Amino acid sequence: MKESKLIIPASVGLVYAVNPVDQSVSIFWQERSSGFYELPGGKIQNNESPLEALEREIKEEASFLKLNSPWQFFGIYSTSVGEKSFLLHLYTAQGDLLQMTFGVDQELKTFEATRRMIDDFRKSRV
Repeated sequence: MKESKLIIPASVGLVYAVNPVDQSVSIFWQERSSGFYELPGGKIQNNESPLEALEREIKEEASFLKLNSPWQFFGIYSTSVGEKSFLLHLYTAQGDLLQMTFGVDQELKTFEATRRMIDDFRKSRV
């Protein structure tokens, strides 16, 4: 008999910024110790809404991010990483390009470099 996988609810935030000179779009990513880049976010704790979880995680991981717009709900997606399965609540917000300062584990990626991940999110939409 096949065991069912535990599905972990989580929230992630896609923070984008538009360059006013050339209108190019950049997206904020964090590099994890595994070498993978991820959107900031994390697990939803007990008695926490998905948005509350995202706001808590942003304060913990990327408190320097200044948002120019409120979080907008984008969708719910499922994904697996190794043996773990996640139900991701994805939110988007516009950030301030000039205020996005980066530490060693964060950087901006152009929208072109992000397209594959967005396509993967769309394919896994619940």
